[in-house]
Amino acid sequence: MVGTRVLDAPRTLVFAMWSDPKHLAQWWGPNGFSTTTNTFDLRPGGVWRFVMHGPDGRNYDNRIEFEEVVRPERIVYRHRGEAAEPVQLRTTVTFEDLGGRTRLTLHARFPSGKARDRVIGEFGADRGMVQTLARLAEYLGRIGKAWRANSARHLMPKYELTKPDQRALTLARTFEAPRCLVFDAFTKPEMVKQWLWGPPEWPMVHCEIDLRVGGKLRYVWRHVTRGEMGMSGVFHDIKVPELLVNTELFDEDWTGGETLVTTTFREHDGRTVVSATVRYASQAARDGALKTDMLEGWSQGHDRLDEMLTALGASTAQ
Repeated sequence: MVGTRVLDAPRTLVFAMWSDPKHLAQWWGPNGFSTTTNTFDLRPGGVWRFVMHGPDGRNYDNRIEFEEVVRPERIVYRHRGEAAEPVQLRTTVTFEDLGGRTRLTLHARFPSGKARDRVIGEFGADRGMVQTLARLAEYLGRIGKAWRANSARHLMPKYELTKPDQRALTLARTFEAPRCLVFDAFTKPEMVKQWLWGPPEWPMVHCEIDLRVGGKLRYVWRHVTRGEMGMSGVFHDIKVPELLVNTELFDEDWTGGETLVTTTFREHDGRTVVSATVRYASQAARDGALKTDMLEGWSQGHDRLDEMLTALGASTAQ
């Protein structure tokens, strides 16, 4: 049984609606149902136990076991039921980025065609799926207004670009989020993988961060036809949550040698200004980098970061 719907919200925000019980309580289930969560652990092997309260006054215990979680792309879970609950199925949920909108697809696989037909006939599972997706769309319509209202991208220039000397460039951008959260987004691999890439066809597929002086970082991006692009570095200085200093060198060096990146995080009134100064091996290397699509790629990645931070802020506020 498959259900799909295009939602007028960015993928990061839609995924956030699936990853927080406070949001799930607002839309999960067919019309007339409400949901109370007992336990929720969104990770492979984690369990979501909840009770669905029907319009007829009956309560339905449910148990979901998460098998796969790839933020913000995919969730795979198995619905095993509780006690006398007869529904058994495995569901794959995919979140497809449509450039500010999201195609959400639920693919529910039952043990047999007979089991599927029984659940549809007795419980109206097909209608329930349609109604559930409609409730999610309606909830996103409400929360999306606050999300857009709080988005700083429409209120200020994205970047301030300066050249402090002949070999360096500095880019500064303001994010509508506290410094500790922004610092985490730059240093926790599970968060970095959600935003640190440029064009959509170059997603990050590997991220290692050993956050200590002398620790190493390793990023790998993959294109469907052009293969992989990797970059490595070493941390020279760390002051949580104020400062990161690290080297960067691409496997196929296109920047004229190793660069030194100094990133500072300054908070004021709940906003955080991130300034990244990149020092190249020579002026020619810096000027050559500026002639590439590097700045556009940074902008695309930081747009995703902006969306992710705002979605996390909306999740915390609920």
